[in-house]
Amino acid sequence: MNSDAVSQFMALYQSDPDLQEKFAQAEAAYPGSLDIREAVVEEILLPLAKEAGFSFTVEDLHSYETAVYLDKHRDEEQDPDAPDDDTIFFLLDFRFLRSGLRHGRLLLLLKIRILGKSPGW
Repeated sequence: MNSDAVSQFMALYQSDPDLQEKFAQAEAAYPGSLDIREAVVEEILLPLAKEAGFSFTVEDLHSYETAVYLDKHRDEEQDPDAPDDDTIFFLLDFRFLRSGLRHGRLLLLLKIRILGKSPGW
């Protein structure tokens, strides 16, 4: 995983209104379904990242976002419906994540995905 490139690009994206506007304009003109987030990232975000000097894949971004989300929500006492800060996620669906965290199943699946190991069921 190229987490350094993703992390650096995300920091740039969050601090650069011009880059955010470029993404918004490209997304508005995107001819495909915006519900297919991987395609939007592949067709719009990755070229913007490359143009800014950062090279990473959809999988790198997904792994990064999953790790960030898990880190922010690792405390089981935290209310899963509490509003998030201004962290930007391109691939994760929060309604799905929050309901999954409430039941504990998704958290396990996300940890398995990050660690790349099966619990051996």
